[in-house]
Amino acid sequence: MSDPIPLNPQTRLYVLGVLLGQHHPVWHPRPFEHLPAPWEAQLPEASAWLDAQDPERLEQPGWAEGADVPAPFACWAREVAVAATHPVAVDPVAPLPPRFGRGLPGRKRAQVEGFAAPIRPWLRPDAGPLTLLDWCGGKAWLGQSLLLDRVPVPQTTLRVLEWDAALGADAEKRCEIMGLPCEAHIADALDPAAAQHLAGVDVAVGLHACGDLHAALLRGVAAHDVPRLALAPCCYNKVAVPEAVVLSTLGRACGPTLTRTDLDLIHREVVVAHADDVRRARQSQAWRLGFDAWRVASGGSPAYRSLPSFSKAVLALSFTEFCGQFRERVLAEDGPAAWPDPTPDPTPFEAQGWARLDRVRRREAVRGLFRPALEAWLVLDRAQWLAEHGYQVRVDVFCPREVSPRNALIRAWKAR
Repeated sequence: MSDPIPLNPQTRLYVLGVLLGQHHPVWHPRPFEHLPAPWEAQLPEASAWLDAQDPERLEQPGWAEGADVPAPFACWAREVAVAATHPVAVDPVAPLPPRFGRGLPGRKRAQVEGFAAPIRPWLRPDAGPLTLLDWCGGKAWLGQSLLLDRVPVPQTTLRVLEWDAALGADAEKRCEIMGLPCEAHIADALDPAAAQHLAGVDVAVGLHACGDLHAALLRGVAAHDVPRLALAPCCYNKVAVPEAVVLSTLGRACGPTLTRTDLDLIHREVVVAHADDVRRARQSQAWRLGFDAWRVASGGSPAYRSLPSFSKAVLALSFTEFCGQFRERVLAEDGPAAWPDPTPDPTPFEAQGWARLDRVRRREAVRGLFRPALEAWLVLDRAQWLAEHGYQVRVDVFCPREVSPRNALIRAWKAR
């Protein structure tokens, strides 16, 4: 069978929006709060197959490609892959000089190198005067690396927008050592006034600007007619109004309205994590589920009752102590009627919590099949927003997922 014909970004945005809307009942409800999942009644054989699998298998990349995988899961995975896979940037990656970026972690260095490679042609030393702005730039590792070839080139300036004054001062100091003029502007990127620093900028870059921060960059770039932009969006769930996270006219017309829970799905995949962190996270989840089963068995509402976040020190308690502590909190917040007496011994409910967590993990794997579609839709939505504001746009991948799962790069430019 021949490979599918690649879709252009606008068509992919539309196809992904329709796909997400069509399968909304599969990926929208959280199994942590809703078991069984809504789709299971219509697909009992697929549900039974899922319960027979080791959750560890279902948390491996590409699990839905197995020969024994039921048709619905395999079909959903293929549908997503066709529209959600970005092309890989083919520009050669030039390693940064060893002397550059002492103190720059290895994964961050690889991200900077991969991000810089496709946009270096914009920054050639023979291209004349240039002002580059590193948005939410921190110590400006990215901005400095992009201008290494222009040192010393007259009329080359790096602007860094950063809210932390100490990081801005560090960026200026490093640039001074390199012989690169640098202006650190200490400002909150979410303040509309911050966009004034984009005036007169030739190239704006943003590596992993979170949520509303990268949306502010997009709006500022368009408002000040910045000729070129390179952006790797990140943390789509860090937004004040989740329902407004979709920016483009086409995106709003073709896809579902998103909630914060939907946006959290993008960031729930564990790509790089320490084993102890994974263990604590699972213990926290199992105990929450066991506590909730105990609460329901005590006469509480069958609807899942969330608990607030707590420190890892709480997990050093026994499960019984954990339950006692949070029972007092629920009673204080919800009143005695929320927890009728008598209350059974909580001890057996720990095992129920772990068993329920295994069921949740299996169904989260199904929900996760749509994670690439949801993220790609939002990336393409931002690209489409730029196209609607007069830019030519390209979207591809600048580094492997092992280096960063947020590896989509949006390049936008205007003809002069």
